Amino acid sequence: MDRRERSWTLYSKPGGLGYESADGPYPFGTPIRLPEPFGGTVDSGGF
Repeated sequence: MDRRERSWTLYSKPGGLGYESADGPYPFGTPIRLPEPFGGTVDSGGF
């Protein structure tokens, strides 16, 4: 989450040197779709 830019990025697939996957950035208010095994969607409108 970047409050200055009012955006979020979803990082996933942790690896030895950081995350292997990044989805974003997207503006606040864009739904966050969580990858498996979590699944589901988070509303980012309240950030």
